[in-house]
Amino acid sequence: MGALNTPVYQSLDQIRSDARNAIYANSQQEAEAVFEADQRVYDAVASHEERLIAQGEAHIESGRPVFDRTDALVRDLLILRGEMDNPGVRPTAALAKRYETLRRLAEAELTALENVERSALFQADKVGDPYGSLDSLRRKYPALAGVAVR
Repeated sequence: MGALNTPVYQSLDQIRSDARNAIYANSQQEAEAVFEADQRVYDAVASHEERLIAQGEAHIESGRPVFDRTDALVRDLLILRGEMDNPGVRPTAALAKRYETLRRLAEAELTALENVERSALFQADKVGDPYGSLDSLRRKYPALAGVAVR
């Protein structure tokens, strides 16, 4: 703890390194201390990884309506294209209005898809490196430093 009882940030590597660099009365105490430090870090990272996976699964579910709307919109656009490609079809105000409506919807869905993609990539980076992700989170929020590993 630092000033005003604020936890002092200590990296996960430092927690493990401190156990290895400490002086012990015998090799048995050293082995137990190193194992305990490694196990605390492992347990914290495993728990963090489980939360990241759950968040990722929730993220996929929250993006599903965007995917469903996009699929429906693509079907509507393909139908419209088929109608417009028909040699006997003449341009009409109704056809132009339908095209404009679908175009505006497509632009909105593209933005929504880009947001889902950006969020998914951010989540994937964290899941890809749960050790680094947890260490970064603990660095940003030092109050978590004492909770996550000790």
